[in-house]
Amino acid sequence: MRQRTGGDVASASGEVKGFGLVGGCSLAWWRRAGRLAGGLALLLFASPAWAGSEALAERAVTRAAEVRGWEVREEVTLRVVDRAALLEHMRHLVDRDVTVGELERSERLLRLLRLWTTPLTYREAMMAMLEDQVAGLYDPAERVLWVLAEGSEAEQWTVTVHEALHALQDQRVDLDVYRGREAHLTDFSLARQAVVEGEATAVMLVESAEAQGVPAAWALRMAASPLAALAVQARPPALAGLPDVLWETLLFPYLGGLAFVERIHRERQGWRGVDAFYVRAPLSTAEIMQPRRYLSAWEPTWLETSCEGTGWERWAVDVVGQAMITSLWSARLGDGLNLLDLRREAEAWAGDRLEAWSTAEGDRVRLCWVVRVEGAEAAEGWAARTLELVLGWAGVDGASVVQSSGAEGARAWFLFPGGGAVVERWGDLVFLVWQEGAVGMAPDAVEEELATALAGYRARLSVLRYPAVLREAAGWTR
Repeated sequence: MRQRTGGDVASASGEVKGFGLVGGCSLAWWRRAGRLAGGLALLLFASPAWAGSEALAERAVTRAAEVRGWEVREEVTLRVVDRAALLEHMRHLVDRDVTVGELERSERLLRLLRLWTTPLTYREAMMAMLEDQVAGLYDPAERVLWVLAEGSEAEQWTVTVHEALHALQDQRVDLDVYRGREAHLTDFSLARQAVVEGEATAVMLVESAEAQGVPAAWALRMAASPLAALAVQARPPALAGLPDVLWETLLFPYLGGLAFVERIHRERQGWRGVDAFYVRAPLSTAEIMQPRRYLSAWEPTWLETSCEGTGWERWAVDVVGQAMITSLWSARLGDGLNLLDLRREAEAWAGDRLEAWSTAEGDRVRLCWVVRVEGAEAAEGWAARTLELVLGWAGVDGASVVQSSGAEGARAWFLFPGGGAVVERWGDLVFLVWQEGAVGMAPDAVEEELATALAGYRARLSVLRYPAVLREAAGWTR
């Protein structure tokens, strides 16, 4: 294992792939109480009367700019359309910005993690959710603001203000670059999306509050409270059959992002403090979920390694991050009683790298995952959770686990029909190698493959600072 302080993303840039976050557009969503983005405003504050579509864009952009303290640099085009037209444009955006291969790879990875159990494809489920939920969007490529011509006047106004703020953001920073569309890293993209959506939701809320004479700081504090979040996060009945991970990925940028923006707004001189998101932008969802990390200039660790082996081909590389690991643990380990404990334990995350490999014939699949945890004691607990997780995947109990320990840490491994897994704690690092599809292989051969893969994965590991290309400010100008 090597310790370095530099590096770039070039070695993985062509292969990394997240969990299927849709890039290229910003979405606002319908809720039973309005929109997800607008639901809090509608629950807490009344909104101004509808002014008609012709002057709406100019008015909404002007109000968003006034709240945010920005100037409007260029005219924004607004299209108020019916549901059929909006959905047609939505499909166009998905086809334009996300390849079929990317969607299939995301679904395959989610199935490997046991987070996707529905017979629906990823694209089918995603489009079903969008068709039920979408209320408006801003398209950075065309610089056009789209709003659905349905719902009350107050709902349409809040969505328009929300999307108008995205247009203003796009006038100051390349939103596609900022949100990590090209990086395809789940953790990075979710964190940046939380900034973008959290800020737009905050501006929308403040605009609605100011119209009623409510102080901005009080409005944000109320909206970011857990009780207010609970009021809008229950899943609509129409989406009950979709995987939890899809709904949670949708919620996080709005609710998690709003709470993050409110904290920074409160502790760092209002909107001037929020400007810092574009100069020193968060790199991980750990900073969104634990704002103290962002405030202290903490950075996650970039882990560079490879689980390569003769006859194996890599088809996915990702940084999963605290938010998605919390969802994974909650879905697979949560029993309704220990969810707070799981979330608290996930806060020890300090960096990770996940790889998925298959044999050339496609019969065997291997998952290699290394996580850096803050503190050896926390790493011990993390290793225990990882073992618990993969035992559940295999459907076997702990009686089959073989454990050993040494000066640097501990190892646990087990075999099951067609595969096996090994979990190793090495200081503050936790390694996992999981293999399935080895039907007909002798147990000794599976054990040897796991041990060889783990040894190579550990030996090739470099602990780095995050690549400069991910730390750049994407051309920010206030």
